[in-house]
Amino acid sequence: MELINAVKYVLQKNEIAMPAARILYEIKKEKLLKINGEITAASLEQKLDIYCDGVQTKKESKERLFYKISGNLYGMLDWLDDAGVEKEINTEDITQPYDVTKIDIISEQFTVEYINKKIDYKELILHPDFQRNTVWNFRQKSRLIESILLKIPIPVFYIDARNEEKWIVIDGLQRLSSIYDYVNGKYDLQELEFLRVLEKKKYSELERKFQRRIEECQLLFYKVRPATPEEIAFNIFTRINTLGSPLSSQEIRHALYLGKSTLLLQQLAESKEFIEAVGEGTAGSLNIRMKDRELILRMLAFKINGIQGYRTNFDDFLNRTMKQINCLDNNDIDTIKNEFKESMTRAKTVFGTDAFRKKYRNTTRRSPVSKTLFETFGNVLLEYSKDNLETHRDKIVNLFQEKLEEDTEYFYSITINTNNKREIEKRFTKAKEIIEQALESKK
Repeated sequence: MELINAVKYVLQKNEIAMPAARILYEIKKEKLLKINGEITAASLEQKLDIYCDGVQTKKESKERLFYKISGNLYGMLDWLDDAGVEKEINTEDITQPYDVTKIDIISEQFTVEYINKKIDYKELILHPDFQRNTVWNFRQKSRLIESILLKIPIPVFYIDARNEEKWIVIDGLQRLSSIYDYVNGKYDLQELEFLRVLEKKKYSELERKFQRRIEECQLLFYKVRPATPEEIAFNIFTRINTLGSPLSSQEIRHALYLGKSTLLLQQLAESKEFIEAVGEGTAGSLNIRMKDRELILRMLAFKINGIQGYRTNFDDFLNRTMKQINCLDNNDIDTIKNEFKESMTRAKTVFGTDAFRKKYRNTTRRSPVSKTLFETFGNVLLEYSKDNLETHRDKIVNLFQEKLEEDTEYFYSITINTNNKREIEKRFTKAKEIIEQALESKK
C-alpha cells in the first residue's frame, strides 16, 4: 500500500483529525506498510503538501485539499497537554530580549529559626493552594525533617523579594511549609528511613540537640530583588524547575498577584456555570496546574482590555489583567462574575456538550477545550440577545462547523500562531460573523 493510501485509510477509519505523528503510529499499528527511518512526522507533512499540489483543482484551494486528505494535521484533536486542554502552536517568536543588566538576584543563607519568624510576622508569604494543588503527605514531610537532622543539604528556595517588607515564596513552598508545621507541632515523624528512634515524635518531644539542629539549619535562598523589572522577574520564575517539573505560568501569577484576582479566578473556576459548560470531568482535569484559572483569565483579559489592549506577549497581557483586577472595586468584581456566568450558560445553551470545542461534521468524538474558542465565544456571546442565540443555535453550530472545516483563515487563527495580534483580531471578527449570519437567517 502506498503511503498516501495508508494515510487515507487511517483517517477514514478513525473519522477524526490527527497530527502526523499519530497517523504514523496508526499505520504501524495496522501494519499497512513498513515505515523506515526516513519517514517522520515532518516528512509526512511535506509529502502530503506535495501531493496536494499535484491534485489541486481550481475549485479547491491547496489548504482545503490538504485538510481533506490529512484530516488536517494541525487539527490537534489528539494534541492535549497534561490537563486535557488543546495545545497551541506558536511558531512566531514575538518576545523581546531583556536587558540582562537589570537582573538583580542574590543568594543568601538563613537559618530555619529566622525563616520561621518571618512567616510568623507575615513577612514571608506561603500560599496554601499554590503549586500544582498538591500537598505533601506525612511521609514526605517526615523524610525532609530527617534529612535536616542528618545534615543533608536541602535544595535551594526561590523568593520574590522585590517588596523587602513581604517576601513571596515562588519555589519551595511545600518544603518551607513542612518545616514550619513540624516546628509548630502540626504533625509527628512517620516512616523514617534512618532515625527510627524518633518515630512518632513531635518537635516538642525531641531532645534539645535535635531541636537545635533544625533551628540552626542553614537554608539557601535565591532572592529576586527590587531592581529587577516585573516582566523579567516573571520570566525568571517560569524557568525555575522543582524536581524537574517546571512551574506553570498561572502558578507564578497566582503567587505574584495574590488578591482579588486570585480569589475571583478561583470562584469562577469553581462556579456551577463553568463546570457545566466545559463538563464536570474536564473541569476536574483543568484544575491541575491551574489550567482552569488561566483559561478564564484569558477570557477576562479580552473582556477588560479588548483586543486593542493586547500588544505582543500573552504572559504580559495576562499579568497586567491580574493587576487590574486587584484594583477593581467590589461592584466591578460582581459585574464580571455575573457576566462570566451568563456567558457560560449561553455557551452551554448554544453548543451543548461541545461548548468551546472544535466540533467537526460527521464525527462523534468530543475534542478538547480550545483556549482560543473559550476567549472568543466567551466574550462574543454576551453581545447578542440570549433569546436570539437560543432560537438560532442550530444555525450557529452549523455555520461554526462550516467555518472550521472550510475557512482556512479561521482555522489557522484559532490553531496556529494564536498569540499573533492579527490572528486574534481575525478569530474575534469571524466569531461575530458566524453569529450575525445565523441571526440574519430565518429559523
